[in-house]
Amino acid sequence: MSRLARNAGIVLPLALLWLLLFSLLLVESLRDAASERALGNNLQWQRLAFDAAETGLLNAQQQLAQRGVSPALAAGPLINPSGQASVQIAARAEVALPAGYSLERYVARRYELTSTGHGPRNTQVQLLAGVLRLEPR
Repeated sequence: MSRLARNAGIVLPLALLWLLLFSLLLVESLRDAASERALGNNLQWQRLAFDAAETGLLNAQQQLAQRGVSPALAAGPLINPSGQASVQIAARAEVALPAGYSLERYVARRYELTSTGHGPRNTQVQLLAGVLRLEPR
């Protein structure tokens, strides 16, 4: 039997083995790409929820600095392009005044702001902030 005749039957199984190996590599690459895309989408949705919560906090801080506590802000949702935020303002306690302020004219109150941002796919981010406000008596 010649040498060529002995090696003639090995080409097909070897080609099938290589095809199987490349197919497995391709399937694994596609699975990795799909999971990376899902992770990227989740991160994007969480950023949108964070942006909504941060916008709610900033809005509450501005309103608190300008007009004081408003029941409308604490109760209603705030909708912006990033998503929706619900904000609660809670007066926590009166605290000591900073140096240089008269006790007869001012009172210092500490407020706690809680903003929950809602993004796509039920993502939620909650931010807390404390605000010290000097109010005239």
